[in-house]
Amino acid sequence: MVIVFLRAGIGYGGSCFPKDTKALHWLAEDHGFVLRTIEAAIKINEKQKYLLLHKLRQEMPTVAGKKIAVLGLTFKPNTDDLREAPSIPNIKVLQKEGAIIQAYDPIAMAQTAEELGDASIMKDSIEAALEGADACLIFTEWDEIRAIAPDTFKKMDGKSNRVRRPKLF
Repeated sequence: MVIVFLRAGIGYGGSCFPKDTKALHWLAEDHGFVLRTIEAAIKINEKQKYLLLHKLRQEMPTVAGKKIAVLGLTFKPNTDDLREAPSIPNIKVLQKEGAIIQAYDPIAMAQTAEELGDASIMKDSIEAALEGADACLIFTEWDEIRAIAPDTFKKMDGKSNRVRRPKLF
């Protein structure tokens, strides 16, 4: 038996699990109970969504004018579902701080452009998203993204803002 489902990621998303944990938490409270495990899972997941952004800020405190590649936009591979996807709030924060986003997802490009109201950030390939990037954030473990050859990351030259070594998260 191969347990692929339990690979640790940037947090859970989608339409079911976030809604169900919140409903269970609310239902318990409504009946006078505190489900500390559920409460902790919700809080940890919310914090986990921003883990890559936190790591990026440790290496690059200011993102204004920096090119940030974002690979994998859906909440899990093999879906076009963006509900509760950690990529979306992170992209919004980066855009608000002046970052230049270069995003790619194997199937959720149109949905992401609609969700963010900005089709210009969408790139048609991994290579195009990495072109000249100062940093790369990988949010979804699509097979296509997991199989990226290390040489592909050489497209992240970081020259746009004199970053010596592009960052990969």
